[in-house]
Amino acid sequence: MAEYRPISAAAISGLILGIVSAAVLLHPVLWLLPVLGVLLSAVGLYRVAASQGEMLGRRAAVIGLWLSVVWLAAGPTDWASYRWALRREARQFAQYWFQFLAENRPREAHQLTQLPKRRAPLDDHLAQRYQEGTRWAEQLQNFVTDRLVSTLLQHGTSAQVEYVDSPLVQHQERYDLVTLRYAVRYPDGPQQQTAYAVLYLHRVYLDDGRRANWQIARWDFTQ
Repeated sequence: MAEYRPISAAAISGLILGIVSAAVLLHPVLWLLPVLGVLLSAVGLYRVAASQGEMLGRRAAVIGLWLSVVWLAAGPTDWASYRWALRREARQFAQYWFQFLAENRPREAHQLTQLPKRRAPLDDHLAQRYQEGTRWAEQLQNFVTDRLVSTLLQHGTSAQVEYVDSPLVQHQERYDLVTLRYAVRYPDGPQQQTAYAVLYLHRVYLDDGRRANWQIARWDFTQ
């Protein structure tokens, strides 16, 4: 009659945690799963080795340890790469905004501050949509008198806009939020002034899971 040998509970628990650790791709809070998986798998390996053959579970512990280590590395890597992609996309969108202002195209720049679903096509008919008396004409008047906007429109291509950093990159279930900080240098008589602009870019997810376009929701300008 074969002798009964118990299976290490720590080894089995480590294996289970190693399997479910794939959830690390969903949220950083779940990075705790592979950490626990590594600990329990290591405990399972130790107990199996210390039992001198009286306990089973070494293979389960090894597989659990391997899975936990893989997902422990994959979680932060995936999160960092996604944040990098968000930052890159937001910077590309902000660059269009700065370029429109440098080219004295305030209507196009103003459209990038609108919700994507309310945004008009940036075509030859855009000027007609801003005819006097329309809602957008009133909004444009406020837009061009803003300190940052008026500064960039006034100096055009002589103003230099240099990316500094991204103080905040945030991903939630239904939206992304990225803040971008820029140094704005422009001539002021014989000297050059340096000011700083912080843009807040927002992007929502549609009901079907697709991502809408970015929106420059607001900005700060300090001199």
